[in-house]
Amino acid sequence: MKTINKQYLLALMLFAMTTGATAAEADTMAIAEHNSLWNNVLCMNNGNPALYGHKYNKDFSQFGVYADASKADKPVLLQLGDGKTMFGADVKTYLHPWKATNVWGSASYRKGKTRNIKWNSTSDFLLLYPYVMADTLGGEMNNERYTFSGGFSTDIKKWTIGGEMIFRAEHEWRTRDPRPRAITTDLTMRIGTSYPITRNYNLGLTLGARFYKQTNDVDFYQEAGTIPEFHMIGLGADYTRVSGSNNDVYYKATGFNAQLDFKPKQDISGVYASVFTSYVSFKKINTQLNAMPMSTLYNMDLNAEAGWKHEGNISWSGFAGIDFEKREGDEHISGSSSSLEYFIIGKLTMFYLDRKDYHVGGAVKIGKKNPLTVKAQGGYLNFSSHYVEPARRIEYSKIYGTLSTQYIAALSKNMLLTCGIDGNYFSNNDKKIVMPYASMDEKRTQLVNTNYESLIADKWTVTPHARIDYHDKSMKGYALFLEASGTMGSLGKSNNYQAITMKAGVTF
Repeated sequence: MKTINKQYLLALMLFAMTTGATAAEADTMAIAEHNSLWNNVLCMNNGNPALYGHKYNKDFSQFGVYADASKADKPVLLQLGDGKTMFGADVKTYLHPWKATNVWGSASYRKGKTRNIKWNSTSDFLLLYPYVMADTLGGEMNNERYTFSGGFSTDIKKWTIGGEMIFRAEHEWRTRDPRPRAITTDLTMRIGTSYPITRNYNLGLTLGARFYKQTNDVDFYQEAGTIPEFHMIGLGADYTRVSGSNNDVYYKATGFNAQLDFKPKQDISGVYASVFTSYVSFKKINTQLNAMPMSTLYNMDLNAEAGWKHEGNISWSGFAGIDFEKREGDEHISGSSSSLEYFIIGKLTMFYLDRKDYHVGGAVKIGKKNPLTVKAQGGYLNFSSHYVEPARRIEYSKIYGTLSTQYIAALSKNMLLTCGIDGNYFSNNDKKIVMPYASMDEKRTQLVNTNYESLIADKWTVTPHARIDYHDKSMKGYALFLEASGTMGSLGKSNNYQAITMKAGVTF
């Protein structure tokens, strides 16, 4: 990506490594603490930088390089392709430079490609759906991504305050017709506070903002001609008036979020609860039609979880939660152009999507020196999406279960093993589809039916994973690690999925 200097990224990574190395020497206790499954039982608290600043007792920094590959017999969704190959590097650090202050940060770079994408020429499909550009030909997409983050927390008498910034820059493109090119910037900032309302409990509040922009265009270089580029509006429908050759658009969004946390202090047993809500509106604007607003997508989320955590020789937790996602889409109606101006004369709310997830679960950790942790969760998932006119509707519900295990063992005084296995199973419970098939062509019918069959299919995956860390005194505070994971699964009866990730690096 031309907009980001790669030398700057490398310098930032090296700076983070140097800072971490001078601040602390990594040991097996720090490695185990920062990779512990049990420490993420209260994972929603990670969104509050004031609480996250007290999550770990030990300093820890890590630099690694990785390769990630996946392949499915068929695309889960046609818009997401059937596999990918990615290579990257990342660095992260968590430090206690002063008694009352904690800091953390990360940087990463990734490059690769996703294969056999169809009906999607826009980055961040799952974020911007349904208002993406699309065509029937598709192909593989090249991808390049940079991320940066940094945060701090500091204690001021009884109060703790913190702040965090997370930035992503991404570039996706194709080198053969049709040739999409999308450049994305995504910035999230948040501030948080916490206060001890009793001797054992903290109350935390977080406020945040999100700023998003994507420029997206599709070009054709071959003299043989072009194919239409469609502006999709939901469940296989497109905006007929501007579909065809109006292929330059951009998306912009501003959003807000808030979170409230109630939790026991570290290593204290007790009840905990978190509530998170966010609102983001994404505007799609056509630059070829003099910045004509085409649509606005309103994304609203609500996540809540409450439970009890017990710390001891045998630690355990039980919890229940809800995750709600709601989307509504407005289509802007423009009048006839006047001096190349397209005046908006109205809007119609035509697209609706609701996803509800109700779940319960628990976790247990046995032992302290060589802990075994098991976390299980089960729930009910309900999905509903419809387009107003002509009527289109997809609904389904599923019952699911997930299981995660982790075992951490000191193989010797210099070697630490972290291993486990994760799995999940989703079973379809109900389904419904309504489509105006009589007015749909063959390719749109194939798009809708293929994605519908994937959405309602039963699904399972199993992922074993292992990591080895090695260090001794001669390495002067550094440790080497190697980790690997592999996933196999199935979607329905005829779509098998495999993935593998390999990573190696150094901790300090």
